[in-house]
Amino acid sequence: MSDRLTREEECERILAVIGHDQPELVFQVLYVQFKILHARAQVLLGIAGVLVSTSVVLMTGKLIVRSVVHQAVISPLVVIAGGAAIVAAGIVVSGVLGIRWMTELPGADVREWILSTLRYRDSKTLAYRASIAFVLVSMVCLQSAAILAWLR
Repeated sequence: MSDRLTREEECERILAVIGHDQPELVFQVLYVQFKILHARAQVLLGIAGVLVSTSVVLMTGKLIVRSVVHQAVISPLVVIAGGAAIVAAGIVVSGVLGIRWMTELPGADVREWILSTLRYRDSKTLAYRASIAFVLVSMVCLQSAAILAWLR
């Protein structure tokens, strides 16, 4: 059994704690969640940028010379690492950092608007988690390439 609340349960909790008569406080609670998600996505985008730069430097031979014994394995690892970092950055930019104003989300009343906003937040969170997976793939590939180069 999951200890996570469903959107409906989370909505009910928000309304129970804040109340139906204070939509500005509901807005602030949800706004803070989006700020946190966007801040973390920007950090992830920076990490992806470093990984792409690292893979480019490695592929141009600045750190791994062409005479490395494991070159046939290292090169594909570095290419995969760079590709995974680029995919992660793309997911972050399109799925998390894309702008849609909370005030334009649908909802006939406060409860429906909260549910709509939670759906939007959850879609951004899913994109954030997917980009983390690609960043981790990139890191593992780069680290594996570095270990193989070191073992030469």
